[in-house]
Amino acid sequence: MKISTKGRYALRLMIDLSLNSTGGFIPLKAIAQRQEISDKYLEQIIHQLSKAGFVQSARGAQGGYRLTRTPKEYTVGEILRTVEGSLAPVSCLSCNTPCDKIDSCITIGLYKKLQDAIDSVVDNTTLEDMIADFHKRHTHHYCKKLDSFKQKRKLFLYFKIMEVLIMITREEAWSLLRNYNKEQFHLRHALTVEGIMRYFAQELGYTDEVEYWGIVGLLHDLDFEQYPEEHCVKSQELMRKHGIDESIIHSTASHGYGMTKADIKPEHQMEKVLFAIDELSGLIGAAALMRPSKSVEDMELKSLKKKFKDKKFAAGCSRDVIKEGAEMLGWPLDELLEKTMIAMRVDEAAINKVCEEL
Repeated sequence: MKISTKGRYALRLMIDLSLNSTGGFIPLKAIAQRQEISDKYLEQIIHQLSKAGFVQSARGAQGGYRLTRTPKEYTVGEILRTVEGSLAPVSCLSCNTPCDKIDSCITIGLYKKLQDAIDSVVDNTTLEDMIADFHKRHTHHYCKKLDSFKQKRKLFLYFKIMEVLIMITREEAWSLLRNYNKEQFHLRHALTVEGIMRYFAQELGYTDEVEYWGIVGLLHDLDFEQYPEEHCVKSQELMRKHGIDESIIHSTASHGYGMTKADIKPEHQMEKVLFAIDELSGLIGAAALMRPSKSVEDMELKSLKKKFKDKKFAAGCSRDVIKEGAEMLGWPLDELLEKTMIAMRVDEAAINKVCEEL
């Protein structure tokens, strides 16, 4: 048996959807660009996967594809068989190709053992297993090549993030959030910040950390609905109670720097982005509701700047914090405003749909 190009590309496509899932739909062109595969070829494969119920599709400007299950619920075997057909090493073991000599064949026993071995591997390996195995192998490979302490520290932090991705999935983070948040307003804000964080992870070159950035965005206000007076302090207690990694606890609490009792300063660029866009996303969301379209899709920078300068509008969204965030990042204020506005457009339709179903 030899896995064809179509089979290999099907696995890569499904892994790409797993790694870049936000709950919204992902354009096929974006997958094709990341995987360096012809989008025309991927169209053929995605059609088969969609027909099998592995992915869900949506048309329109915000359309694309998304998984119908979590990565741990897909086996390699079912994906390959969907696009390849039988994985039997010889045609006579395929139910579609019976052989009249099978009862007297001396070699059939060997081929059956080979088929059992293949089935055992592909039917007991999930997409989640493949992703975890990749990060494990790369930790061992790269550590051998690093000499300087700075390089090793950087790699340690990188794989610490990868470890967190395995420890808590996006679905588990969403479930945890909903344990402490019931109001649609707070859930919408969490989803919005998650989407913005994922956007900036891609935009700033942290493509391997997209899931981590998103989870931090999703959980950043875990305690706010029930414990507003203990914001960013109570969340640390709640996360530790649920076994959340300390790196997520530090990152989520850092967005309250200078505003809460937590007093954890943003250090990583991701934490600085969260600090800068949290208040800003609220301002942009409020400005969108004032528009006839009720959307950021047609919002322009000049319109947003007017709302920013009007201190009576959405007064609870601190302009000083937004400015401080831009300074932390070393960005002009206009750049932060425009990029965050663009980021919010990406998942707006998907978030609206999720909120309608809450």
